[in-house]
Amino acid sequence: MANNITEYNATAGSNTTIDSISIDEGMAASNVNNAIRSLMSHLKNVDTGSQALTALSVTGNVSVGGTFTSRGIDDNADATAITIDSSENVLVKKTATNYQTVGVEAKSTGQLWATADGNNPILAVRKSSDGKIQTFYKDTTEVGNIGAVDGDLYLGTGSKGIRFIDANSAIIPADPSASGATNTNAIDLGASFGRYKDLYLSGNVYLGGTGSANAFDDYEEGAWTPTLFNGSSALGSADINATYTKIGRMVYLEFRIQRDDTSSDTNTIQIGGLPFSSRAGFRVAGQAWIDNSSSDIRCFIYLGSSTTTATLIKAGDTDSFPSFNELQHARYVLGQIIYNTA
Repeated sequence: MANNITEYNATAGSNTTIDSISIDEGMAASNVNNAIRSLMSHLKNVDTGSQALTALSVTGNVSVGGTFTSRGIDDNADATAITIDSSENVLVKKTATNYQTVGVEAKSTGQLWATADGNNPILAVRKSSDGKIQTFYKDTTEVGNIGAVDGDLYLGTGSKGIRFIDANSAIIPADPSASGATNTNAIDLGASFGRYKDLYLSGNVYLGGTGSANAFDDYEEGAWTPTLFNGSSALGSADINATYTKIGRMVYLEFRIQRDDTSSDTNTIQIGGLPFSSRAGFRVAGQAWIDNSSSDIRCFIYLGSSTTTATLIKAGDTDSFPSFNELQHARYVLGQIIYNTA
């Protein structure tokens, strides 16, 4: 007994009843009329959608004038081509939403999730001209973009951005609003309200210009160990405290050193162990104070060419040098020196 079109038999002779109406050989004549009416009713149910078909094969075109509803879309191959789940997410190469699963999700929330294994998940191509490849908006306002210029990548917001120049191994200021054009003398790195922490460089910093004279190539600060030197050997010393700061070729240093030696010595007081050798040429480089028990001695300090030893000369005297006998045991020499290195 066939009550709907899905119960019809593909073998004609096997169709003997329809809705309990016999259509077998030798049926009553009135059954023909009733059977045709039941058949028309079954076809109408298929037309209105109240009766689903088991399968449908179409060799020509299909036109749908109304709503098309499907529990899934497949390509009739060995895998699902695309899935639209109950939350209206469109899934490619996956059947359930999961950002860890390889495939693409166009989510009903407006998000796009792309996941690839061992490959870049997003490929964006702009042809024919330089300019924006990706633009970012907050509501209706553009807040930044990423683009290409002369084979390089630039990114930023408004007219403030950076450009990565592969040919010059450089990162330069750029104007994203002008397709990444160079934006010289217009962009700060950091600000008074937002500072970077440390900056590590292996080359120079150019201040106020681009010439070699503008190159700031070295800054260093630390401690050094002065010695009391009599021209041939070091004398005993103690309680040493000495620091230096080197900026480019200029060295500024301070020292305090105590004599720890009771022997008589008429040699001139020299301070050895300067952290950097001096530049060629004699010059006054600093001042010192000898802590003498009877009368303190003020001194100038001068350096010879290419040396790490400074010589003391008494202030106000002509060619008068203090001797170690004027620096008694347990007394101090204090001083500061500014000089250029070689």
